[in-house]
Amino acid sequence: MTTTDWIINIVLIAIVALQIWERRLSVVQLLLPFAIVCWAAFVFVHSVPTQGNSPVAIGFIVLVGTVLGAAIGLLTRVRLRDGKVVARAGLWAAGLWSWAWRRASSSSSGRRAVAPRPSCASTSTTG
Repeated sequence: MTTTDWIINIVLIAIVALQIWERRLSVVQLLLPFAIVCWAAFVFVHSVPTQGNSPVAIGFIVLVGTVLGAAIGLLTRVRLRDGKVVARAGLWAAGLWSWAWRRASSSSSGRRAVAPRPSCASTSTTG
């Protein structure tokens, strides 16, 4: 794992840990997951393969992510306290999130499943 991978893992673990305690729900907390996904897509996804079974695999991955996200959302407790909306993920939601992240980050293909960004060093001519 690279230093960037370690930093990403530590930040994501911290975000999950913060969700275990009941906190006031804010716009930032609602938008943070979208911002993280957009950032990760920008950093790690450089092209999306569209030939062969790739669209089916991508659709399956999106479906699994949607189901896991919905399950985690259902395991999150949202209520009114003193006129403010508060949310608490709970241990089951955090555990499911951690399990999903561990499975995704330990896959044999990892982020190499998407086509890597071409570099000048990778283009060589042999005569």
